[in-house]
Amino acid sequence: MVTREFDGAKVSELYTILRPRDSKAFDIRYLGYLGQTKRMWHMAVMASNGFFAERLRLNFDPDEFLRLSVVIPPTMAEQGKIADALETCDREIELLQKQLDALKRQNRGLMQKLLTGEIRVNVEDRKQKAEKSSNTKGRR
Repeated sequence: MVTREFDGAKVSELYTILRPRDSKAFDIRYLGYLGQTKRMWHMAVMASNGFFAERLRLNFDPDEFLRLSVVIPPTMAEQGKIADALETCDREIELLQKQLDALKRQNRGLMQKLLTGEIRVNVEDRKQKAEKSSNTKGRR
């Protein structure tokens, strides 16, 4: 999918450019997500000839591709709602990935402090807590 910043830019003749005949019938965000699905990738490969590395770049047959069918929601409103939901999911995944990365950095930092001895673990306190815990469980 071409983003707005590259709209109207020149593209090598080695690439096939597909665009909707009626831009008012499709939400471009929806088509962008649709183009990332395994089904669409499979359809593009099936409409190509040659070795895998060359297929999509050099031997893509748009006429063959356009003979294949895919179900698209009939209204732009419905396509837009689906695209909105997928964008929300993408943002949540991005935030969760940032949180995971921060936790991994924190873990590495804490492990480094433990390994260098900057932070010491009091083994005796842990043993006493474990004994108290096991004694309490046995009384129940």
